[in-house]
Amino acid sequence: MLGFVKGFLFSFLVEALTHAEALVFEALLGADSTKSERSRRNWAGLPRSTYQEAKRRLYGEGWLEDRFIPEPRLAGASLVGFHLSQPVAEARESLARRVAEDPTTVLLWMGVHSLFSIRLVTAGSVPSDPCGESDAYTFCLRVPPDHVRVYFDFEGAWSTMPGLVPPSSYPRSFPGVRGGPRGRATSKAHLLELRELVSRPFREVTEGTSPLKAGAFFLPRSQRLLLSNNDVAWRVLPKLDRELAVGSSTIRQLVLLTGSRRPDAALDRLLPTLVEECMAHPFLLADDGNRALVGLLAKGLPLELAGTLTTARPSVLGTLQRFLGQIRIFREDLGTLKVLLDHRYDRLFAK
Repeated sequence: MLGFVKGFLFSFLVEALTHAEALVFEALLGADSTKSERSRRNWAGLPRSTYQEAKRRLYGEGWLEDRFIPEPRLAGASLVGFHLSQPVAEARESLARRVAEDPTTVLLWMGVHSLFSIRLVTAGSVPSDPCGESDAYTFCLRVPPDHVRVYFDFEGAWSTMPGLVPPSSYPRSFPGVRGGPRGRATSKAHLLELRELVSRPFREVTEGTSPLKAGAFFLPRSQRLLLSNNDVAWRVLPKLDRELAVGSSTIRQLVLLTGSRRPDAALDRLLPTLVEECMAHPFLLADDGNRALVGLLAKGLPLELAGTLTTARPSVLGTLQRFLGQIRIFREDLGTLKVLLDHRYDRLFAK
């Protein structure tokens, strides 16, 4: 009870977005290069001035950030490697540094209990596992891009906040996974344009740029062509170093879950079942046919209760258990999560 009271009181200290800002937040999370700014504003149903002011705050105060995700094969990678581990406390930071030094690592999160990283690698490369014996637990999954059913698409999770509408684009994976060019030959000039685009969010010259000019519409024509060819995807992502609140509803936790396929289960039905039966939208879901990794945002409730407090929908954990056995759940509070590498695909073009 004391923990509940402390959590309830702390919720008043979390800066909440207004309803209009939450709508713009959702419109941007679902954005892609084929939609105009006006179409997103119309979808949100807000006046132009309200939309622009909300967008200015969301970008300007660091709630949202642009990322450009390349089709992995165009970056010389044929596999996506996920690594989740629980190193002993005294080794966590040194191990994180070693993971970050690997030039194929594009994402690295360090929580109070766990490390989570993503690498884009070639099929013939030797798996890199710097943690080894210092891990209390480790989970590695290496799959082709088309086995990544959802890749950092937060629109679905955000749409469950109060007063928002169903997602417009969810679920999305890597560009090129569902149609479009895949691993085609590219010229040196083409690769230079790819490098320039995926590097844009990290270049010093972009600092001070008006938040109203964030997004794909304001890119040079040559880079917009990369987006229309499905070589790169524009993705708007929430910054996960703070809790996300709308009114009295607050997303407090990152949840990563691993498990092995049950003999009678079909993993291609896991995502639609979670969405349709539980209204749960993983921001990350990948499997190799036998094992699966699922990433969720949570409001701090146990997965056994999620989806059951106000509706008759089945719980998220109960649904997952229909598909997966040997489930392990990793929880990290957003307030203590350290984002050490944040979708740094520019590292792949640094050769």
